[in-house]
Amino acid sequence: MTLLNRARTLLFGLAEHYKALASQYVMFGKSVLAKSESGGLSEALRLMNEALDLYEKGLHAARTREEMHELKDLRSKTLRFVSAIHLQMGEYESVIKCVKVLRDGDSGEHHHPSLPVLAMKGWLGLGRFMEAEKELRGMVVNKGIPEGVWVSAVEAYFQAAGTAGAETAKGVFLGLLGRCHISASAAVRVAHKVVGDGGSGGEGARVRAKVVAEIVSDERVVALFSDEAAGKAMHALLWNCAADHFRSKDYETSAEIFEKSMLYVPYDSENSILRAKGFRVLCLCHLGLSQLDQAQEYINEAEKLEPNINAAFLKLKIYLQKNDKNSSINQIQAMTTCLDFSLDFLSLAAHEAVACRALTVAVAALSSLLNFYAKGKIKITNDR
Repeated sequence: MTLLNRARTLLFGLAEHYKALASQYVMFGKSVLAKSESGGLSEALRLMNEALDLYEKGLHAARTREEMHELKDLRSKTLRFVSAIHLQMGEYESVIKCVKVLRDGDSGEHHHPSLPVLAMKGWLGLGRFMEAEKELRGMVVNKGIPEGVWVSAVEAYFQAAGTAGAETAKGVFLGLLGRCHISASAAVRVAHKVVGDGGSGGEGARVRAKVVAEIVSDERVVALFSDEAAGKAMHALLWNCAADHFRSKDYETSAEIFEKSMLYVPYDSENSILRAKGFRVLCLCHLGLSQLDQAQEYINEAEKLEPNINAAFLKLKIYLQKNDKNSSINQIQAMTTCLDFSLDFLSLAAHEAVACRALTVAVAALSSLLNFYAKGKIKITNDR
């Protein structure tokens, strides 16, 4: 560093000399940043500012257009580094000032992909969400922004804005779909960020879930998931979100997300069991909402794909809630013919019938249980 400082006296006013020395300051600044030492940001910022000063002097000494263009380009790159350092230091007003200088300059850097990201994060740091949203939406028309950059920007915006930024995140993502190729993994990342990292309940969680439902049901998003592995990732994300809402007894939101998760289950024999499981949980959601006709439609679909005791028992619950005693009694007999039937389901059926005050159905369930005892297939225990 001592030698670099002494080299200032040897420049002789030539643009090439200013450029060479400034480049050395930039190189040392990057080296300091890479070491991540205590106080490194301040030292790196000092070195970058030294480089900027030298580039300015080089511009005054330049004699050709080529020299001026090269120096302006190098100055702009250094200024972006300076802006990024200010961002790391939490000096958000300085970030905005750097971006403004870059955009007002004549180096051709005013459309650089990093500028809207730096500006957005600067506005977020200042708590000015309207300006941050404007920057984020502006990325939609900037085709030079790589996928990883704008996904990171959406994540950063949503992290700061929270639920209030859900609609913006959706609008930006769907807008990007219309102008560039987006990978399935990017869609999963955005959906995961909007959903959150777990937990549900409250209006905020419902708003997030609704926005995610709109994103994942867009036909352009669904079309991204031709790869089965990527589809499984999205299905798992939506399933876990729906399960969280189900546990908090928000059955309406849960049903909507469970239904959207079915969009990511292929229509083939290998996935029929998974589809059947989806139909059964949708049945449970609509039972929780007392929407019995819808619940019956879903359980009928589940039985077509995978007839088992769980589906048969859910059908019994529907008949009981409809107060259809004859169908309930017939369903008890149908349960005993299931390949995976166990006698515990007769006890459960009796309890369900008593809870619904359908005593004749409870008697039918217990009578069926006694028939198995009479045949010597079970022993009556205290709990029974």
